[in-house]
Amino acid sequence: MPGFDALYKQTVTLFNRVRIDDEVDLFIPTVLEGVHLIIDHSTAWNTFGGAQTDNVRLHVRYTPCGDKTMIGSKQYCEPKEWKRLEDFTDMITFRYGTDTDFDFFVKGVFLPEQGKLVNNVAVGQSILTLDSGFISDNAYGNFGFYDYLNKMYDHVFAVTQVSQYNLIPHFELMAR
Repeated sequence: MPGFDALYKQTVTLFNRVRIDDEVDLFIPTVLEGVHLIIDHSTAWNTFGGAQTDNVRLHVRYTPCGDKTMIGSKQYCEPKEWKRLEDFTDMITFRYGTDTDFDFFVKGVFLPEQGKLVNNVAVGQSILTLDSGFISDNAYGNFGFYDYLNKMYDHVFAVTQVSQYNLIPHFELMAR
């Protein structure tokens, strides 16, 4: 929508999680340009003292194309469908869930060092291939990629809720 272009001018990098098994998680990075990111920083006081909290909303526009929902050049699929995919090429989702099974994003463009990217991954008897590369969670130590980014950078947010709106086609992601 041309009238909203002034709002949709930020860039984030989304990391979709691919769970291979209980021991292996991979992440697919996708740079999303033309999004609207709203970050409210605050401190919530509780009986034990202060605790840092962020109220984050990310608005991502989409284009309906028949029975498909397109975000840029990628097709959106629901989180349960994502778990069943065998080919992640040109696909995207927004997953929220438990403390170990969620997608996250960072403000701006973040692409890991080339040595941390893996293009082919063996899963059982088949090989997953992704031209842009998978990020191995195990390559970032015992606590993984998400924890590494949180310790090294500001503005790393885990997706906690997703809403889809049709009147002005966009997703609203709530994050922490």
